Amino acid sequence: MKQMIIGIVLTLFTFINCSTTEAAGNGWTVKLYGGLLDSSAMMEGDGDAAFLRAEAKGSAAFSIGLEYRLAERFGIELSTLFSNIDIDFSAQLGNWTTAKSIQLEMMPLTLGFNLHLTPGSRFDFYVASSISYVRYGDIEYNIEELEIDERITIGSDSPAFGLALGIDMPFGSSGWSFAAQAQKMWTDAEDIAIDPVMILVGFGYHF
Repeated sequence: MKQMIIGIVLTLFTFINCSTTEAAGNGWTVKLYGGLLDSSAMMEGDGDAAFLRAEAKGSAAFSIGLEYRLAERFGIELSTLFSNIDIDFSAQLGNWTTAKSIQLEMMPLTLGFNLHLTPGSRFDFYVASSISYVRYGDIEYNIEELEIDERITIGSDSPAFGLALGIDMPFGSSGWSFAAQAQKMWTDAEDIAIDPVMILVGFGYHF
């Protein structure tokens, strides 16, 4: 919750500061990304007499976004990301242990506020704050030896706050550009906080 409050304050500050700029915006940009999502989330607990442990690992992520430049230095971006997060799952009953790999679906819908630091240059760097609505799947697992077949619910969908650093590098006057972004997101799920770091690369098209 603390991160969410900080995110809202930063977002409002960015909006108020940048909306006063006089320069006109330069239209729309579609962004397509692929990359890596990494999380250190961990969950432990008891289930049917066995001790259970789940630990998130790195996984592939794909994102699509649409930014509108309201001014030379300020843009608003709506994006969504999809990732099946790899989860290392293990169970222990006495001296007996088992381990397997399962997946958790995560799909945030994000509203970002981008502050462009070097507009009009060859390398358009920007920083961004964002707020998200994150949808989760369920962790499903079964252990035949213990006759355990359960579904762990991560909890209801949750809000999130994010910070990002990105770059947009146009390919001449074609409208196409190279795009990359590093982002940290703080989630507010009830049972497990994924809080991922995302490294994304791809391309954009300006129109």
